[in-house]
Amino acid sequence: MNRIPELDGVRALAIALVIGCNYPVFAGLFGGLPQFGWAGVEIFFVLSGYLITTILLGLRGRPHAYRIFYARRARRIFPPYFITVVLAALFNLGFTLRPDFRTLLLQASILNSFPHSPTIFLDALRALHHHAAPSLFAAVHLPLGQQGADPYRFKDALSHTWSLSVEGWFYILWAPTVLAFGRRGIALGALAALLLGFVLRWAGGVSGLTWYMNFFCRFDLLGIGALLALWLDRRRHLALPRRRIGDFFLAGIALGAITGLAAILFRIRPFLGREIRNAPLFAAFGTPLIGLAVAGLIAHLIHSSRGRSPLAYLFRLPPLVWIGRRSYTIYLAHLPWYWVVCAFLGTAGRGTWTAALVSLALTLATAAFSWHYFEEPLLRPRTEPLITDSR
Repeated sequence: MNRIPELDGVRALAIALVIGCNYPVFAGLFGGLPQFGWAGVEIFFVLSGYLITTILLGLRGRPHAYRIFYARRARRIFPPYFITVVLAALFNLGFTLRPDFRTLLLQASILNSFPHSPTIFLDALRALHHHAAPSLFAAVHLPLGQQGADPYRFKDALSHTWSLSVEGWFYILWAPTVLAFGRRGIALGALAALLLGFVLRWAGGVSGLTWYMNFFCRFDLLGIGALLALWLDRRRHLALPRRRIGDFFLAGIALGAITGLAAILFRIRPFLGREIRNAPLFAAFGTPLIGLAVAGLIAHLIHSSRGRSPLAYLFRLPPLVWIGRRSYTIYLAHLPWYWVVCAFLGTAGRGTWTAALVSLALTLATAAFSWHYFEEPLLRPRTEPLITDSR
């Protein structure tokens, strides 16, 4: 695969949304709209599902396919990740009287997206057995700020790495699926993930947002990306008229998803200042609808890459491409640096523009250093085929 610069722009959008959500002073802008920046993780998942499936489709039938895939993933993921974990542990030891290494190690482990799985599955089974699943139209969304990690506790410095646990298990489970089964088996696996995610988010309950960081409830977004990869791979073998019909169909799905999201937000209004992920209607349908809308955007950018489309031109702007290529390390570093800066500034500096801007500058500098001295050298093609990064 050749690198598509517009997809780096998509990564830049995703990481900007995540930082806008996690830095309190940014989250309070525009009436609190950036607080919905958690949708950036959804963008990362769909993009990763598409890219990883496309890579694996290209490796089918080649010798040493598993070794090539997992070696490439290890070189991409592990060096910045382990450096971040070690530094977070050292910062925890240096800035707190009672370091909580147990929490940090749990957050850093690949099991970080599984702690609530038994409860979610049992609740779903009970609800389905007794026909007691919550109404999709129940208004249980809560004010923002009542849940989640305290943004000033060092023991939560790696709380955002749950998404890496989700992706790690996706790599482990999806590579054998794509490399061993045919297109139908791959599609059935992705559709099964969509169905499982819907049932668990709806019947398994949404209280406390335990579903949001759970692998089984989030695998469906990666599945949407995988279905997009299958669609676009098949498209390349079709005649031009049929390609165009398929493109219109995919655009219609994306527009329908955006319309559906608007209808859900209208139904559970007011949504500003509310934790809409706790609403059963949004938990069940909102996440896959976001995924379908993102898939439509990705497909459009791939079809019009380096073309005259206004969206393609926007997403390949050099600053966005620069950020997108370094978005993985930006994602890893943005919360640890925020806690370090807040510790230096003290209570009066927490939640201020100074804390946010200094943390952002340190994060970008860290990402630039890591990319130049660690990531890019490790990712240069060797004897195996070039594999595009998922972040």
